[in-house]
Amino acid sequence: MMRNKSLLGRMTALNIISPKTSDVDGIDDLFEVSSAAVRKLQTDEIVVGLCAPAGSPVHRVAEYLARLLEQRYGYECEIIRLSRFIETIGGAVTSSDSFQRIQGLIDKGNELRRRYGHSLLADLAISQIAKEREKAKVAGDQSRYSGRRICYIIDSIKNLDELDMLRLVYREMFYFVGVFAPLHIRQKDLQTGGMALEQVHRVIDRDSGEELAHGQLVRDTFPMADFFVRTGAGSDKELESKLERFLDLILRARLVTPTYAETAMYQAASAAGNSACLSRQVGAAVTDTDGDLLAIGWNDVPRFGGGLYRADRFFNGEPTVADNRCYNWKGGKCWNDQEKDLLARRAIDTLVESGIVSEVDRARAVEALNESPIKDVYYIEPYRKSLATKLHDDAITEDEEAADKVRILPFDGVSPRRYLDLFQMSTSPRKSKGQVVQLDPRHVHPVTSGMLESVPALEGLVVQSLVSRKILEG
Repeated sequence: MMRNKSLLGRMTALNIISPKTSDVDGIDDLFEVSSAAVRKLQTDEIVVGLCAPAGSPVHRVAEYLARLLEQRYGYECEIIRLSRFIETIGGAVTSSDSFQRIQGLIDKGNELRRRYGHSLLADLAISQIAKEREKAKVAGDQSRYSGRRICYIIDSIKNLDELDMLRLVYREMFYFVGVFAPLHIRQKDLQTGGMALEQVHRVIDRDSGEELAHGQLVRDTFPMADFFVRTGAGSDKELESKLERFLDLILRARLVTPTYAETAMYQAASAAGNSACLSRQVGAAVTDTDGDLLAIGWNDVPRFGGGLYRADRFFNGEPTVADNRCYNWKGGKCWNDQEKDLLARRAIDTLVESGIVSEVDRARAVEALNESPIKDVYYIEPYRKSLATKLHDDAITEDEEAADKVRILPFDGVSPRRYLDLFQMSTSPRKSKGQVVQLDPRHVHPVTSGMLESVPALEGLVVQSLVSRKILEG
């Protein structure tokens, strides 16, 4: 049982005083004082969460980030390994065999999430950060929290509930980084660690996405990253350069502009927003070798006579043509999902007729098939993609170094969800009186800051929840 006697979280009340309506002359002065007081509550603290498929160098990335933050940016750093909570709460995994150890950690992690909630490991990381915050209160005033130049690196997040909890608590302070290495490199690294190839495949498949709500779902969690780091083909120096660029962006340490790939991905994500597909919104952007946009597109229902159904095709408040997209047509259902359900039922009918599945088990068999990955078209890896590289490996590859084939490479850089946050210049002190300002990396501030009053209160709620589940002692 983990002990935490002094930490139940402190809910801080803010006394808000409204000026009298007659005191018009003092309103501007009051606003200046209030805004200055609020700014003092901002903190340079940041939280970085890492997510990576099995075999990727996620621990090395955590160490590089910590070293860069300490040496270049003047940050104090702490790496929080979520797997250590598994052994603290669920008991140690004693096997020295690498395959058995990983399997044991996954088993124990799944059981803990099943018993105590899917976000348990993130909750425990939050409680550790909250405990450190309590120790760093303003000297002589235990009612006030001290702003710190510190970064907590959480290694590593495995499911969406863990990610959602961290984003709910730390909001603008939190950055989520996806770390990727090509499959052949991950296989090699795991084999070097002592696994047979068959064991490597089992670990990669299980880590990527178990058919359990409380299991590891890296393939669904990874695409939610704010920043993607592709590793494996280059040197350690190249990896450090990518991480330094990421830190320069979130700390506004120097002028950084988007890569062609980042801009194209943002354009593709914007195009996806046009789709009304109930299953999945997909966008695409095609550029030339200079990064110039040639075309964009998205998945949707084609309109009779050409073109697509659009929201602005109205006259006097009425649509110029009937909108026959799925959500408006014959019951508002996803016809793609319905067709997959029909195929699943036909498959089970065949198994029942052949005697492989009993009539009694028909309904359960249909449900199991619907919940399995057989109805999707993607690798059992952390990224949704087509089977193109498997069916046409003579011409298509994911190997970045292969020059004799068409290369399909994972995205590398800032994700569309944080594109505007990190590249807009409106809040950055980049110039003074027309001159470029050279900033000292050790004194720059995050592009988005957390508040010293709200964060401890949210952490306190998580800690209280852990106490109520009897994971921590009050």
